[in-house]
Amino acid sequence: MSESIQVVHIDDEPDLARLVATNLERENNRLSVQAATSVEQGLNQVGDRTECIVSDYQLGDGTGLDVLEAARMEYPNIPIILFTDTGNEEVASRAISAGVTDYMIKGTIAEQYELLATKIANTVEQRRVAHRADQVEQHLHELSEQADDVLFIFDGDWSDVLFINSAYETVFEQPVEMIKDTPSVFVQAVHPDDRERVSMSMERVSAGQSVQIDYRIATVGPDEKWVESHVKPVIVDGDVIRIVGYTRDISQRKAQVQELRRKNDQLDRFASIVAHDLRNPWNVANGFLEAARSRGDNQELEAVSDALTRMDQIITNLLELARIGETVDEVEPISLPDLTEACWNSIAEPEATLNNETDITIYANNIRLAQIFENLFRNAIEHAGTDVTITVDRLDDESGFFVEDDGPGVPPSKRQTALEWGVSTTDTGTGFGLAIVQEIVEAHEWSLQITTGAEGGAKFEITDVEFVE
Repeated sequence: MSESIQVVHIDDEPDLARLVATNLERENNRLSVQAATSVEQGLNQVGDRTECIVSDYQLGDGTGLDVLEAARMEYPNIPIILFTDTGNEEVASRAISAGVTDYMIKGTIAEQYELLATKIANTVEQRRVAHRADQVEQHLHELSEQADDVLFIFDGDWSDVLFINSAYETVFEQPVEMIKDTPSVFVQAVHPDDRERVSMSMERVSAGQSVQIDYRIATVGPDEKWVESHVKPVIVDGDVIRIVGYTRDISQRKAQVQELRRKNDQLDRFASIVAHDLRNPWNVANGFLEAARSRGDNQELEAVSDALTRMDQIITNLLELARIGETVDEVEPISLPDLTEACWNSIAEPEATLNNETDITIYANNIRLAQIFENLFRNAIEHAGTDVTITVDRLDDESGFFVEDDGPGVPPSKRQTALEWGVSTTDTGTGFGLAIVQEIVEAHEWSLQITTGAEGGAKFEITDVEFVE
């Protein structure tokens, strides 16, 4: 608002031209007024920095309308105010029809300076605001045209498209003009089996709810085309006045998820078959072992028993690891105190102690999160002894939680390999427990780090967790 305003004032009476210029500058120190006494002189003074022209109507070498016509040819949007003593309806009508910005009768001129100065300042500010809005709109348009996502703005009931970028043609395979003419036409681009679901989601947004929805596009050809829309209502005084959002092509992601599920199913079937084929000889060997035990105590039979127990652990871990997968499909709010207590009860080690100090709720997959705690509890008992004390709590930086024991800990040189498949620091370990924990953490898109606990034991820090407020 403090920027100066360059004005050209044209009046064929030299003394009056200078007087008006001087008094306008006195009324508003932002105004810098150049006086001119003819149409030709005034137009010569108009330049790129001029933001307003004030002109009398009747001039020696023309009229104020001649000024308007000539100035607008080079500066189409420059404001022009007629300040004249030629006041009749015909002149005013011609001036307004020609596009004059404003029209003032001089009257008692000394009384008009304040009003004229105010009109000039207000007119220029309005033009500046409009110009800046046009610039912002142009920049947003240019930015939106660089996006691969469809960016859109509808009115509150989806009946009018206020903005949509050209990515619509690529994603929905319809011309942009088509949806601008008939806003509801994009529903016809949706796969028939998904149209009802999409229509219901649109109704929910118009009712004030935000929506995220995946659906298919009705494309020609064998390949499915999936998109994901994120839509939000703009609510003013309780009414939905705008609907904004974006839609992106997620066909590749969907294909990857489907392929991953196929591979996981295949791996699950393979692991089940392998486990079945292993369990049959295991059952035979275990049966003969029990029979041999019944006939007498033999130290060698204990070694066979230990081997069979380890084999059973490997089979169980193999099945568990095969069924984890690389992604988590569904998460829900999970109370960590409740879940850790349930997992601890399933371990059933009477000499061990659990300090369950956390009071947080996080978003996670309930079954897989339980596997994390059960495996970390078993790992602590296995490495720190049956009288181990285990603590579960929230990290100080509130990025996640930790499970800590008071055992010997994990040396820094072995912390990375401890999370790999088949690596164990004990003779009886299978080397799968921590690998399973790592797989589940990554499936949740969390991070796992092994550090040293307060008592020198192993501390497993799980971060990037989303908390339920």
